[in-house]
Amino acid sequence: MNGDNHELPLISVIFPAYNVEKFVEKAVASVMKQDYPHFEIVFIDDRSTDNTASVAQRTLDSCTRPVRLIRRTENRGVSAARNLGLALSRGEFVCFIDADDFIEPNYLTLLYNAISAEKSDLALCGFNHYFVDSGKTVPERFKLKKSLAQPEDYLFAWHMRKISTSVWGFLYRREFLLSKGIRFNERCNRGEDGEFIQKILVRSSKTVFVRERPYNYVHHDQQITAIGREDERAPGLKKEMTLASVRAARYVLRYSRSKKVRYAVRYIQEPEILIGRFTFYARRRDWENYRSRLRFLRHRMVRKILLSSFWALPYSPELFFKCVVLLSAPRLFYKLRARQLRSPRP
Repeated sequence: MNGDNHELPLISVIFPAYNVEKFVEKAVASVMKQDYPHFEIVFIDDRSTDNTASVAQRTLDSCTRPVRLIRRTENRGVSAARNLGLALSRGEFVCFIDADDFIEPNYLTLLYNAISAEKSDLALCGFNHYFVDSGKTVPERFKLKKSLAQPEDYLFAWHMRKISTSVWGFLYRREFLLSKGIRFNERCNRGEDGEFIQKILVRSSKTVFVRERPYNYVHHDQQITAIGREDERAPGLKKEMTLASVRAARYVLRYSRSKKVRYAVRYIQEPEILIGRFTFYARRRDWENYRSRLRFLRHRMVRKILLSSFWALPYSPELFFKCVVLLSAPRLFYKLRARQLRSPRP
């Protein structure tokens, strides 16, 4: 990498933030320590009710790079904050960092070197789970070992659970996002990341994979508290997740030229959407709502979608088993899913 900052393209680091005053200083400081020399920080405080904005401002006061800190007058959600950051960014490349996570000093360098060497639209990296209570770092195990030949192979790998990531796992060529009209859905409060990832992967002309793990996804108590609050409006959030999955599936089927990606959508994603609706009520041990939805299993189209998971048997035998149990023994499905505990996911 050339030592002259201005011979390198500008990277815009976009921070959406809401009520993370305990973590935002470490997050911002980790960006300020980047060994890539030419970047700007676009920090969007989404009308936090704590001291997030003031802590961020105090930390950014010592930053020698261009900084824009926006304090929103109303809380509009992470999707709107990310879209605003993208609109305000000036970089040739952009990335999104969650304000309660942190990155290693070589995060930007690794991703920039990969995306520039391959002239790709996207660069994807691995990540670690960092647990605040124990101080332990656990690497996320990707089943992907190297860059894939075709760009849509990444979307197929994502469907096959070989890639587990979020929007912060990528460096994006800004013009790619703008020219394809890809933005975050501001009406969606759950499932927006998965919808966005499927859109970028199906539209990318080239994607490159970086095996290193320069991103740290932080697990902390505030997430548990937030989940508790969301539980009160869980049916609405689950509906939003389902709609996000449906929109993503339609988008992929519209733009994909890959037979195996279309295969994954029809025989894996669509059955998973239906399974997810029943699993949601089973895990909440909400028998009344679960039972009220069993009538849908009599619909020919619903049964056809669930049974179509047979064609995904070589890739996802567990999914086919779930579909068969739900159709043939819905009470047993309820009991089995009700016993399973949720595991933290990024």
